[in-house]
Amino acid sequence: MLQKILKIDGVSSLDKSTQKRIVGGNPCANYSGPFCFGVGLSGCGTCEEFQALPANFQMCVLVGFDCLNDFW
Repeated sequence: MLQKILKIDGVSSLDKSTQKRIVGGNPCANYSGPFCFGVGLSGCGTCEEFQALPANFQMCVLVGFDCLNDFW
């Protein structure tokens, strides 16, 4: 399978030193707040707390539709 992929135009393999320099990341790894937000959801944050989150963390949580009404 790898040999088939390497034969595709523009695809090349990376040597070990290049592979070691690749840094991945999870944008949500630094988020430590509630997992969910919404009115009436047990154990979840409020809509106001959701709206106060920075945009990069808003994508890391589950949010009830009631909290999104202000965005529409």
